[in-house]
Amino acid sequence: DGSTPLTINPEQSRGIESDGLDNSQLPTPNSQLRIEDLSSEQIRNIVLEAGIVGMGGASFPAHIKLNPPKPVDTLIINGAECEPYLTGDYRLMVEKTKEILQGIELIARCLGVKQIYIAIEDNKPEAIKSFRKELDMLHAPRSTLHVLKSMYPQGGEKQLIMNILDKEVPSGKLPFDIGIVVHNVATVFAVYEAVCLNKPLYERVVTVAGSCIASPKNLLVHVGTPIKDLIDFCGPLKEEPAKIIIGGPMMGIAQFSDRVPVIKSTTGVLLFNKKIAFGDNSKARFSVVRKVFYTFLHHKKFVRSIHLKDEELTKFFSQSAERLNPKGRIIISYSSLANLDKLH
Repeated sequence: DGSTPLTINPEQSRGIESDGLDNSQLPTPNSQLRIEDLSSEQIRNIVLEAGIVGMGGASFPAHIKLNPPKPVDTLIINGAECEPYLTGDYRLMVEKTKEILQGIELIARCLGVKQIYIAIEDNKPEAIKSFRKELDMLHAPRSTLHVLKSMYPQGGEKQLIMNILDKEVPSGKLPFDIGIVVHNVATVFAVYEAVCLNKPLYERVVTVAGSCIASPKNLLVHVGTPIKDLIDFCGPLKEEPAKIIIGGPMMGIAQFSDRVPVIKSTTGVLLFNKKIAFGDNSKARFSVVRKVFYTFLHHKKFVRSIHLKDEELTKFFSQSAERLNPKGRIIISYSSLANLDKLH
Protein backbone atom coordinates (compact mmCIF):
# COMPACT_ATOMS: atom_id res chain seq x y z
CA ASP A 1 0.00 0.00 0.00
CA GLY A 2 3.04 2.26 -0.29
CA SER A 3 3.61 2.57 3.45
CA THR A 4 7.11 2.38 4.89
CA PRO A 5 7.75 -0.78 6.98
CA LEU A 6 8.74 -0.24 10.61
CA THR A 7 12.39 -1.03 11.27
CA ILE A 8 14.14 -1.19 14.63
CA ASN A 9 17.84 -0.48 14.99
CA PRO A 10 19.22 -2.71 17.79
CA GLU A 11 21.89 -0.11 18.52
CA GLN A 12 19.14 2.39 19.43
CA SER A 13 17.14 -0.02 21.60
CA ARG A 14 17.70 -0.97 25.21
CA GLY A 15 16.07 -3.71 27.22
CA ILE A 16 15.57 -3.49 30.98
CA GLU A 17 15.15 -6.71 32.94
CA SER A 18 14.05 -6.54 36.58
CA ASP A 19 15.99 -8.46 39.20
CA GLY A 20 12.77 -8.87 41.17
CA LEU A 21 14.32 -7.50 44.36
CA ASP A 22 12.40 -4.22 44.33
CA ASN A 23 15.28 -2.32 45.91
CA SER A 24 14.96 1.43 45.60
CA GLN A 25 16.86 4.54 46.48
CA LEU A 26 14.60 6.29 48.92
CA PRO A 27 13.92 9.97 48.21
CA THR A 28 15.47 12.50 50.54
CA PRO A 29 12.78 14.59 52.26
CA ASN A 30 13.03 18.37 52.07
CA SER A 31 13.49 18.76 55.82
CA GLN A 32 14.13 22.52 55.57
CA LEU A 33 11.15 23.13 53.28
CA ARG A 34 8.91 26.08 54.03
CA ILE A 35 5.78 26.23 51.90
CA GLU A 36 5.75 30.03 52.05
CA ASP A 37 9.20 30.10 50.43
CA LEU A 38 8.00 28.24 47.32
CA SER A 39 6.65 30.09 44.31
CA SER A 40 3.65 28.83 42.35
CA GLU A 41 5.93 28.09 39.41
CA GLN A 42 8.27 25.98 41.57
CA ILE A 43 5.38 23.90 42.91
CA ARG A 44 3.95 23.35 39.42
CA ASN A 45 7.34 22.27 38.07
CA ILE A 46 7.80 19.76 40.90
CA VAL A 47 4.33 18.32 40.23
CA LEU A 48 5.09 18.12 36.50
CA GLU A 49 8.45 16.38 37.04
CA ALA A 50 6.84 13.94 39.50
CA GLY A 51 4.36 12.83 36.83
CA ILE A 52 1.28 13.50 38.95
CA VAL A 53 -2.14 13.13 37.33
CA GLY A 54 -5.69 13.19 38.62
CA MET A 55 -5.95 10.00 40.68
CA GLY A 56 -9.71 9.86 41.01
CA GLY A 57 -9.91 8.17 37.61
CA ALA A 58 -9.58 10.96 35.06
CA SER A 59 -5.75 11.02 34.84
CA PHE A 60 -5.72 14.69 33.80
CA PRO A 61 -2.21 16.16 34.30
CA ALA A 62 -2.24 17.81 37.74
CA HIS A 63 0.21 20.59 36.87
CA ILE A 64 -2.23 21.96 34.28
CA LYS A 65 -5.02 22.22 36.87
CA LEU A 66 -2.56 24.12 39.07
CA ASN A 67 -2.30 26.80 36.39
CA PRO A 68 -5.85 27.53 35.19
CA PRO A 69 -6.24 30.05 32.35
CA LYS A 70 -8.66 32.13 34.46
CA PRO A 71 -8.47 33.38 38.06
CA VAL A 72 -10.07 31.08 40.63
CA ASP A 73 -11.11 31.82 44.20
CA THR A 74 -12.37 28.42 45.41
CA LEU A 75 -10.67 25.04 45.84
CA ILE A 76 -12.71 21.89 46.49
CA ILE A 77 -10.98 18.76 47.75
CA ASN A 78 -12.92 15.73 46.57
CA GLY A 79 -13.09 13.08 49.28
CA ALA A 80 -16.57 11.87 48.32
CA GLU A 81 -15.54 8.48 46.90
CA CYS A 82 -19.17 7.68 46.11
CA GLU A 83 -18.59 4.47 44.13
CA PRO A 84 -19.60 1.33 46.06
CA TYR A 85 -16.80 -0.98 47.28
CA LEU A 86 -14.03 1.63 46.86
CA THR A 87 -12.46 2.73 50.16
CA GLY A 88 -8.90 3.70 49.19
CA ASP A 89 -9.47 7.43 49.55
CA TYR A 90 -11.22 6.84 52.88
CA ARG A 91 -8.21 4.92 54.22
CA LEU A 92 -5.86 7.61 52.92
CA MET A 93 -7.87 10.37 54.62
CA VAL A 94 -7.81 8.53 57.94
CA GLU A 95 -4.11 7.66 57.92
CA LYS A 96 -2.63 10.69 56.12
CA THR A 97 -4.76 13.61 57.29
CA LYS A 98 -1.86 15.95 58.14
CA GLU A 99 -0.07 15.20 54.89
CA ILE A 100 -3.22 15.84 52.84
CA LEU A 101 -3.69 19.17 54.60
CA GLN A 102 -0.11 20.13 53.71
CA GLY A 103 -0.85 19.15 50.10
CA ILE A 104 -3.94 21.35 50.19
CA GLU A 105 -1.83 24.31 51.33
CA LEU A 106 0.59 23.75 48.44
CA ILE A 107 -2.23 23.66 45.89
CA ALA A 108 -3.95 26.66 47.48
CA ARG A 109 -0.67 28.59 47.25
CA CYS A 110 -0.48 27.79 43.53
CA LEU A 111 -4.04 28.90 42.86
CA GLY A 112 -4.28 31.85 45.24
CA VAL A 113 -7.76 30.82 46.41
CA LYS A 114 -9.78 32.47 49.16
CA GLN A 115 -11.98 29.50 50.09
CA ILE A 116 -11.21 25.80 50.52
CA TYR A 117 -13.87 23.11 50.94
CA ILE A 118 -12.91 19.59 52.00
CA ALA A 119 -15.82 17.41 50.87
CA ILE A 120 -16.34 14.07 52.63
CA GLU A 121 -19.44 11.86 52.56
CA ASP A 122 -21.15 11.07 55.87
CA ASN A 123 -20.41 7.34 55.51
CA LYS A 124 -16.75 8.07 56.34
CA PRO A 125 -16.98 9.02 60.04
CA GLU A 126 -13.32 8.32 60.88
CA ALA A 127 -12.12 10.65 58.12
CA ILE A 128 -14.56 13.36 59.18
CA LYS A 129 -13.39 13.07 62.80
CA SER A 130 -9.72 13.18 61.80
CA PHE A 131 -10.06 16.23 59.55
CA ARG A 132 -12.25 18.08 62.04
CA LYS A 133 -9.64 17.55 64.75
CA GLU A 134 -6.73 18.73 62.58
CA LEU A 135 -8.60 21.75 61.22
CA ASP A 136 -9.53 22.82 64.75
CA MET A 137 -5.87 22.67 65.74
CA LEU A 138 -4.71 24.60 62.66
CA HIS A 139 -7.29 27.39 63.01
CA ALA A 140 -7.48 27.64 59.20
CA PRO A 141 -10.13 30.31 58.54
CA ARG A 142 -10.40 29.72 54.79
CA SER A 143 -10.76 25.92 55.08
CA THR A 144 -14.18 24.37 55.65
CA LEU A 145 -15.02 20.70 56.21
CA HIS A 146 -18.18 20.02 54.21
CA VAL A 147 -19.94 16.78 55.12
CA LEU A 148 -22.09 15.46 52.27
CA LYS A 149 -24.94 13.00 52.36
CA SER A 150 -23.75 9.69 50.96
CA MET A 151 -25.23 9.25 47.50
CA TYR A 152 -24.40 8.39 43.91
CA PRO A 153 -23.38 10.21 41.81
CA GLN A 154 -21.48 12.73 43.87
CA GLY A 155 -17.82 12.37 43.00
CA GLY A 156 -18.06 14.18 39.67
CA GLU A 157 -16.75 17.75 39.65
CA LYS A 158 -19.99 19.33 38.48
CA GLN A 159 -22.17 17.41 40.94
CA LEU A 160 -19.81 18.27 43.79
CA ILE A 161 -19.84 21.96 42.91
CA MET A 162 -23.64 21.97 42.76
CA ASN A 163 -24.01 20.16 46.10
CA ILE A 164 -21.50 22.34 47.95
CA LEU A 165 -21.84 25.79 46.38
CA ASP A 166 -25.21 25.54 44.61
CA LYS A 167 -23.50 26.66 41.40
CA GLU A 168 -23.91 25.13 37.96
CA VAL A 169 -21.00 24.72 35.57
CA PRO A 170 -22.41 25.84 32.18
CA SER A 171 -22.64 23.28 29.40
CA GLY A 172 -19.36 23.01 27.52
CA LYS A 173 -17.46 24.82 30.27
CA LEU A 174 -15.10 23.68 33.01
CA PRO A 175 -15.09 24.50 36.75
CA PHE A 176 -12.38 27.17 36.36
CA ASP A 177 -14.81 29.11 34.14
CA ILE A 178 -16.80 29.88 37.30
CA GLY A 179 -13.72 30.33 39.51
CA ILE A 180 -13.44 26.82 40.97
CA VAL A 181 -10.84 24.04 40.87
CA VAL A 182 -11.49 20.50 42.17
CA HIS A 183 -8.76 18.04 43.19
CA ASN A 184 -9.08 14.47 44.44
CA VAL A 185 -7.60 13.69 47.89
CA ALA A 186 -5.21 11.08 46.47
CA THR A 187 -3.91 13.67 44.01
CA VAL A 188 -3.43 16.12 46.87
CA PHE A 189 -1.46 13.51 48.83
CA ALA A 190 0.72 12.84 45.77
CA VAL A 191 1.44 16.59 45.53
CA TYR A 192 2.53 16.59 49.17
CA GLU A 193 4.86 13.62 48.59
CA ALA A 194 6.36 15.18 45.47
CA VAL A 195 7.08 18.57 47.04
CA CYS A 196 7.94 17.56 50.61
CA LEU A 197 9.50 14.13 50.06
CA ASN A 198 10.97 14.48 46.55
CA LYS A 199 8.90 11.43 45.61
CA PRO A 200 7.60 10.89 42.07
CA LEU A 201 4.25 9.19 41.52
CA TYR A 202 5.15 5.53 41.16
CA GLU A 203 2.68 3.93 43.57
CA ARG A 204 -0.89 4.37 44.75
CA VAL A 205 -3.59 2.90 47.00
CA VAL A 206 -5.89 0.40 45.25
CA THR A 207 -9.01 -1.24 46.71
CA VAL A 208 -9.31 -4.96 46.00
CA ALA A 209 -12.85 -6.17 46.75
CA GLY A 210 -15.99 -7.78 45.37
CA SER A 211 -18.11 -10.88 45.96
CA CYS A 212 -15.28 -13.25 44.95
CA ILE A 213 -12.63 -11.78 47.26
CA ALA A 214 -12.23 -13.57 50.59
CA SER A 215 -10.09 -10.83 52.19
CA PRO A 216 -10.85 -7.35 50.73
CA LYS A 217 -7.98 -4.93 51.23
CA ASN A 218 -6.60 -1.52 50.38
CA LEU A 219 -3.10 -2.05 49.01
CA LEU A 220 -0.27 0.38 48.33
CA VAL A 221 1.09 -0.92 45.03
CA HIS A 222 3.53 0.13 42.34
CA VAL A 223 2.21 1.42 39.04
CA GLY A 224 2.71 -1.37 36.50
CA THR A 225 1.92 -4.22 38.90
CA PRO A 226 -0.33 -6.84 37.20
CA ILE A 227 -3.72 -6.89 38.90
CA LYS A 228 -3.30 -10.69 39.20
CA ASP A 229 -0.67 -10.05 41.89
CA LEU A 230 -3.17 -7.96 43.85
CA ILE A 231 -5.85 -10.62 43.49
CA ASP A 232 -3.47 -13.37 44.60
CA PHE A 233 -2.42 -11.33 47.63
CA CYS A 234 -6.07 -11.09 48.72
CA GLY A 235 -6.80 -14.75 47.93
CA PRO A 236 -7.75 -17.44 47.88
CA LEU A 237 -10.85 -16.57 45.87
CA LYS A 238 -14.21 -17.68 47.22
CA GLU A 239 -15.25 -18.51 43.65
CA GLU A 240 -14.18 -17.85 40.09
CA PRO A 241 -15.12 -14.35 38.95
CA ALA A 242 -17.54 -13.82 36.09
CA LYS A 243 -16.34 -10.25 35.73
CA ILE A 244 -13.24 -8.29 36.70
CA ILE A 245 -13.64 -4.50 36.85
CA ILE A 246 -10.97 -1.83 37.20
CA GLY A 247 -12.51 1.14 38.97
CA GLY A 248 -15.91 1.21 40.64
CA PRO A 249 -18.94 -0.96 39.80
CA MET A 250 -20.83 2.01 38.30
CA MET A 251 -18.23 3.64 36.07
CA GLY A 252 -15.44 1.06 36.04
CA ILE A 253 -14.24 -0.87 32.98
CA ALA A 254 -14.56 -4.64 32.63
CA GLN A 255 -11.25 -6.40 31.89
CA PHE A 256 -10.56 -9.26 29.51
CA SER A 257 -7.60 -10.51 31.55
CA ASP A 258 -6.04 -10.33 35.01
CA ARG A 259 -2.69 -9.55 33.38
CA VAL A 260 -3.47 -5.88 32.87
CA PRO A 261 -1.37 -3.51 35.02
CA VAL A 262 -2.22 -1.00 37.68
CA ILE A 263 -1.97 2.52 36.26
CA LYS A 264 -1.98 5.90 37.97
CA SER A 265 -5.77 6.17 37.81
CA THR A 266 -6.55 2.65 39.06
CA THR A 267 -8.80 3.19 42.07
CA GLY A 268 -9.94 -0.40 42.52
CA VAL A 269 -9.94 -3.98 41.27
CA LEU A 270 -13.33 -5.64 41.76
CA LEU A 271 -14.20 -9.29 41.19
CA PHE A 272 -17.85 -10.31 40.91
CA ASN A 273 -19.58 -13.66 40.57
CA LYS A 274 -22.21 -14.33 37.93
CA LYS A 275 -25.12 -13.41 40.19
CA ILE A 276 -23.70 -10.00 41.08
CA ALA A 277 -22.30 -9.26 37.62
CA PHE A 278 -25.36 -10.22 35.60
CA GLY A 279 -28.20 -10.55 38.11
CA ASP A 280 -30.42 -8.08 39.94
CA ASN A 281 -27.48 -5.94 41.07
CA SER A 282 -26.48 -5.24 37.47
CA LYS A 283 -30.05 -4.10 36.87
CA ALA A 284 -29.77 -1.81 39.90
CA ARG A 285 -26.66 -0.26 38.35
CA PHE A 286 -28.60 0.43 35.15
CA SER A 287 -31.48 1.84 37.18
CA VAL A 288 -29.24 4.38 38.94
CA VAL A 289 -27.58 5.47 35.69
CA ARG A 290 -30.99 5.68 34.01
CA LYS A 291 -32.35 7.81 36.87
CA VAL A 292 -29.46 10.26 36.57
CA PHE A 293 -29.84 10.41 32.79
CA TYR A 294 -33.59 10.97 32.96
CA THR A 295 -33.16 13.70 35.55
CA PHE A 296 -30.92 15.51 33.07
CA LEU A 297 -33.24 14.72 30.15
CA HIS A 298 -36.32 15.98 32.01
CA HIS A 299 -34.43 19.13 32.90
CA LYS A 300 -33.81 19.89 29.21
CA LYS A 301 -37.37 19.11 28.18
CA PHE A 302 -38.67 21.18 31.09
CA VAL A 303 -36.73 24.18 29.80
CA ARG A 304 -38.08 23.57 26.31
CA SER A 305 -41.67 23.41 27.56
CA ILE A 306 -41.19 26.82 29.23
CA HIS A 307 -39.75 28.22 26.04
CA LEU A 308 -42.78 26.94 24.09
CA LYS A 309 -45.11 28.31 26.80
CA ASP A 310 -46.77 24.90 27.02
CA GLU A 311 -48.34 24.89 30.49
CA GLU A 312 -49.47 21.25 30.41
CA LEU A 313 -46.06 20.01 29.29
CA THR A 314 -44.34 22.19 31.89
CA LYS A 315 -46.56 20.75 34.63
CA PHE A 316 -45.91 17.17 33.46
CA PHE A 317 -42.14 17.50 33.46
CA SER A 318 -42.21 19.37 36.76
CA GLN A 319 -44.11 16.51 38.42
CA SER A 320 -41.87 13.88 36.81
CA ALA A 321 -38.72 15.66 37.96
CA GLU A 322 -40.12 15.93 41.48
CA ARG A 323 -40.57 12.16 41.58
CA LEU A 324 -37.00 11.67 40.38
CA ASN A 325 -35.61 14.31 42.74
CA PRO A 326 -36.94 13.97 46.32
CA LYS A 327 -35.92 17.54 47.10
CA GLY A 328 -38.37 18.68 44.45
CA ARG A 329 -35.88 21.25 43.23
CA ILE A 330 -35.46 21.86 39.52
CA ILE A 331 -32.47 23.87 38.39
CA ILE A 332 -32.86 25.68 35.08
CA SER A 333 -29.93 27.00 33.09
CA TYR A 334 -31.44 29.76 31.04
CA SER A 335 -28.20 30.01 29.09
CA SER A 336 -29.26 26.75 27.43
CA LEU A 337 -32.34 28.43 25.93
CA ALA A 338 -30.19 29.62 23.05
CA ASN A 339 -29.60 25.98 22.09
CA LEU A 340 -33.18 24.80 22.38
CA ASP A 341 -33.46 24.36 18.64
CA LYS A 342 -30.91 21.53 19.01
CA LEU A 343 -33.05 19.65 21.54
CA HIS A 344 -35.47 16.95 20.43
